[in-house]
Amino acid sequence: LETGRLVLDVTLDAAALPQGSPLELGLTAVVETLDGTLSYWALRHPSARPDFHLRDAFTLPLVRP
Repeated sequence: LETGRLVLDVTLDAAALPQGSPLELGLTAVVETLDGTLSYWALRHPSARPDFHLRDAFTLPLVRP
């Protein structure tokens, strides 16, 4: 944790990933601060309001190594 930032590093073993299908990363978060304020995070928000039911909001195609 850095001041004002949250950093996440992930390493995946390529051998453990499913073979044959395209890979996609889905990443979302709802963050609550100490004062109770909520913020909604996703790879992108395709509409005016966050909607985590929209697949386009949280998926990113990945290239196999």
